[in-house]
Amino acid sequence: MTPLEETVAAFDALVRDGLIRTIGLSNYSAEQVEQWLDIAERTGAVKPVALQPQYSLVHRGDVEGPLLETVQRHELSILPYYSLASGFLTGKYREPVEAGESPRAGGASQYATAEGVRIIDELERIAGEHGASIASTALAWLRQQPGVAAPVASASKPSQVADLIAGATLELTDAELASLSEVSSALIQA
Repeated sequence: MTPLEETVAAFDALVRDGLIRTIGLSNYSAEQVEQWLDIAERTGAVKPVALQPQYSLVHRGDVEGPLLETVQRHELSILPYYSLASGFLTGKYREPVEAGESPRAGGASQYATAEGVRIIDELERIAGEHGASIASTALAWLRQQPGVAAPVASASKPSQVADLIAGATLELTDAELASLSEVSSALIQA
């Protein structure tokens, strides 16, 4: 395994040589982020500006807590991936389906539990109040979380792009954010 000091130095050189603009870390723990930043501080290396973790209404535990505290303390931006949980947070998969039915079905089906369906039901209720889709509402919740700059989400069909774009401007109320956070708290992983 490459020592972290070498990795920090290599990314610093990439920025200083103009080959990349900024540094973003992916799937780092709070401790690993702190180590990177400590090395950068000691060596005068360029510091990262963003972190890309898995984060959504059905996968919150890895971010909320020490990692979020670290990110906020160091003013890093969060660019979460799997923001729609492999399509589960579109409302399409309320029951488990065979992985062969679609490329994402297997990944989405893991969330098709009683707790997961309660999240979809609440998303649907709130989405209806805004004339929005379930997917847009899930992305809006994520976008409005502390430290999140922009959720990363993908479409498998051109017709899905509009919902992704709408999630960037949909503003949920404090009560709606709290309601979604509450209903999804059962799935927070320690």
